[in-house]
Amino acid sequence: KSRGDHWDYDRGWDAHDSTWGEDWNWRSPGGGGSSSGAGANGAKRSSSTGGREGGGRVEKRSRTDGSPTGRAKDEGKSKGESGSGGGAKGGSRGSSGGRVSNDSIEVLGVEVTMIMNNTIPIINLDKASIFDVNASWMLQNAVGCHSKADSLYKEVARPLAKQIMAECKRRQLADNDMEIWPVCVASRPDVVGIGTCGKRSVMIALVVAMALQEKGPKMQLAELDVLNLREPYEQLVKEVKALVWR
Repeated sequence: KSRGDHWDYDRGWDAHDSTWGEDWNWRSPGGGGSSSGAGANGAKRSSSTGGREGGGRVEKRSRTDGSPTGRAKDEGKSKGESGSGGGAKGGSRGSSGGRVSNDSIEVLGVEVTMIMNNTIPIINLDKASIFDVNASWMLQNAVGCHSKADSLYKEVARPLAKQIMAECKRRQLADNDMEIWPVCVASRPDVVGIGTCGKRSVMIALVVAMALQEKGPKMQLAELDVLNLREPYEQLVKEVKALVWR
């Protein structure tokens, strides 16, 4: 029997973060929604989707316990983090949120650093954050499209990627392009976000980037109430805008 628009709960192995994950995904059989498998972070994902196109670059960011590798991992140790975070360098990070450094903040397990004249967010996402498990659905909501979350973003053009990498090196945010993943909204190449620890951090980076846009679709706040995400989302956006406009 055919089912109408509905929520599906998926749980399974996340090839990108090398952990077991779970997600709520919106199914819309008559529209562009995914009708089989899981969302970008959930279960039943084919192994062929692991890593970026052309190679498993994302897997190199994570160990089997889900913690980031390389410099981001070492920085996390020096900061005394208890979560899975790595990401942009900065001061100590607290679970209750607040300023990490002069150009970074942490809100509910989301560490945000702005680059490129405060137009592009770099996101380090703690696996304990409420945003982690809801990343794919929030991206769908932010861009106003319920297609599979994987199809809603793509890697940025190479010239921009080089500019981003140059600034990250200059500001000591990353040593090489294996530590960051710059992407843009597929329908809005001008909206760019950067993740540091897998696909969910990339998705939340784009959610934040969309919230900073004056034009385009807006997050449907009433829908966030369904998963008790409205207040956390509004807090995150408020803190990011304060960082951008300070």
